[in-house]
Amino acid sequence: MLDVLLEEERSRLLYLALQRLDTAKREVLLLQYFAGLSQRDIAAVLHLTPENVRVLAYRGKRELRSYMEGNGYDIS
Repeated sequence: MLDVLLEEERSRLLYLALQRLDTAKREVLLLQYFAGLSQRDIAAVLHLTPENVRVLAYRGKRELRSYMEGNGYDIS
């Protein structure tokens, strides 16, 4: 029961963190992790360079980590 509550809280916090990202970073991360697209495919879909996708993904993940850690979650 407690494990379920903790997982739901973590998911809620991750959702809130994703909503705080700017649109480009959020789209890149959603396409990469939830749609399973490669960075090259994401670049084609969003009309960006693969390098730009890589940078947006890196910065987005860094911001997510910072937000989650700032709210008490140890991200290892």
